[in-house]
Formats: sequence, structure tokens, C-alpha cells
Amino acid sequence: MGLKCPCEELIYRHIWEDKRHGGDLYKCLRHKNKKHASRGRKNDYRGRIVGLVSIDKRPAIVDKKERFGDLEVDLVIGKDHKGKLLTINDRATNQSWIRKIGSKNYFAHPYHSWERGANENMNGLIRQFIPKGAKIEDVDERYIRWIENNLNNRPRKRLDYLTPNEYLLKKFNIMR
Repeated sequence: MGLKCPCEELIYRHIWEDKRHGGDLYKCLRHKNKKHASRGRKNDYRGRIVGLVSIDKRPAIVDKKERFGDLEVDLVIGKDHKGKLLTINDRATNQSWIRKIGSKNYFAHPYHSWERGANENMNGLIRQFIPKGAKIEDVDERYIRWIENNLNNRPRKRLDYLTPNEYLLKKFNIMR
């Protein structure tokens, strides 16, 4: 009889028990047990944009994630809403681009993260390097390029464990 791997619940139970006794295992978790505000409240008026075109009107081909150039765009906002990162993600290849931007930019459907799944995933990965509450305006451009390179060279399960760079080369027969 071989060794059995403990279930996920047992591992988390151990981590939280460790935290209650002053341990710091929880700091190694990606989300560190952060609580999220419930969405969908009737009086939630945050981020309403006048005259926007609904994401529901985008062509069905975009949902297939087959074409290079179908992009998702989002913002990562720094402490006190002072610094912002524009994140762009190609839906087919997961190729990512990250840029610091100014203060006046507008985007459709804020707080509808389920409509931008690939970008929300990328933003979560960025938060491993630039935690929420960090001053993005103080983040060096070279560090942002390093994060972008790191994400584009990180294997993804959705891409059969190829990196976005490898997948892009393979999909478009760039590599010979």
C-alpha cells in the first residue's frame, strides 16, 4: 500500500490552525484568505458608464478563443487609486502586455470580472508580484517588463502546459 496524499481540505485546515497559533504558513497562499465583497447588490452603482456597448454583443467567435488578436483589457489599480496598470491579454494565446497608464481612462463593465476571465486571472498573477495596496506609480518600468516576461514564459494548463510565448509560436507556425 503506497502513501496517500492528504486532501485539499486537510491541508487548508492545517494552515489555518497554524495561523491561529501564530504561524505564518497562510502567507504562502496566493490569496491569503482575503474576503471579497458580495456583488450584484441592487444599489451597487460603482463604475457605471453612460453609452457603453454591452459585452453581450461581441461575436460568438471570440468565445472560442481561437483567433489571435481577440483581446481582453483591464486595469490593476494601485493604492489610493493613484497608479494604474493597463493589462492586455490575447484570448487565444494568453500572451500578455502590461503598461503603466495615466489617470483618465474608461473601460466597459467594471466589476463584471466573469466577463474578462483571462484578464482577471492575469491580474491575480500580477498581484503575486505587486500586492494590492502597493503604490503602482513607484513600480519601476523594468520590473513591469520583468513581470510581463515572467507571465509570458509561465506554463499554462489551458495551453497544454506550454507558455504563452511557446503557444503563440506553435499556433502560428512561427517556429520552424
